[in-house]
Amino acid sequence: MGGGIVEYCENRGKLDANTFSGGFVGEMEGGIVRFCSNRGYIHAATEMSGIIGQGANNGIVNYCYNTGHAECIGFGGAGIAGALYDSFSVSNSYSIGKTEGQENKWMGIPQAIVSSTDTKCTIKNCYYVKEFTGVDDENATAVTADEMKQADFLTKINAGEDAFVADTKNINNGFPILKWQATEATGIKHINNFASTAINLDGNTVVCDQPVKVYTLEGVLVASGHDVTLDKGTYVIKADGAMKKVVIK
Repeated sequence: MGGGIVEYCENRGKLDANTFSGGFVGEMEGGIVRFCSNRGYIHAATEMSGIIGQGANNGIVNYCYNTGHAECIGFGGAGIAGALYDSFSVSNSYSIGKTEGQENKWMGIPQAIVSSTDTKCTIKNCYYVKEFTGVDDENATAVTADEMKQADFLTKINAGEDAFVADTKNINNGFPILKWQATEATGIKHINNFASTAINLDGNTVVCDQPVKVYTLEGVLVASGHDVTLDKGTYVIKADGAMKKVVIK
C-alpha cells in the first residue's frame, strides 16, 4: 500500500503468509487504515499482525481492533502492527487476540499492539487485555476484560470521536465494536419463502433438504453446504430459490 485509505472493513478469513503480513495490509508505505477490525487467524513470519505487517513513511492506523489469533512463526508478531518506521503512528485501537512469536533483540518480540518500533513512531491511546493476548506491550495500556466493556472505556478510546460503540447486540462478545458494525443495513428489499423448500433451524443448525448458502446482511457469503451451524448473528439463508432471514441468539 503506497498511500490511499483503507476503511470500514472487516477480515474474518485465515491468512497463511510470510514476512510483511497483516489482515489488511502487508507493507504500508504511507496512507491510512482506519475503522477496521480483524477476527481472522493470521499465521505468518516476521513483521506481521492482525491489521498491518510493516508500516513506514508517516502512515497512520487508527480506530482499529483485533480479536484474531496472530501466530508469528518468526520473530515478533502483534495485534495491530508488526513493525513501524519513519514517524508512523498507531492510535485509538485495541487488541484482545492471542499473540505468539519468537523473540529477537533486533527483529522484535511478540507484543499486544506493536511488535517493534523506532523512536520516531507514535503509539498512542491503545489498549489490550493480557488475559487474552498472552503478552504485554510497554507502549500500550493493559486493562481487564470487564474494564474494556464499560462506558468510560469507550470515552477513552474514542478520544473525542464517535468511532467505537457498545456491543449491545453481542456481535463481539460484549467488547467495543465500530459504529458502522452496529448498523444492520442491507440491500435486500424482500424475502420470499417458497413452500417447496423449507428452511428451518434446530438450535443454531440450519435444517433443509437442499444445499444452502448463508450470507450476512451485507451480502457476504459465510457458509454453504448441507450441514451448516451458525454463530450468533443475523443471516440470510438461500436454498433452491427460497430465502429466509434468521437470527441466532
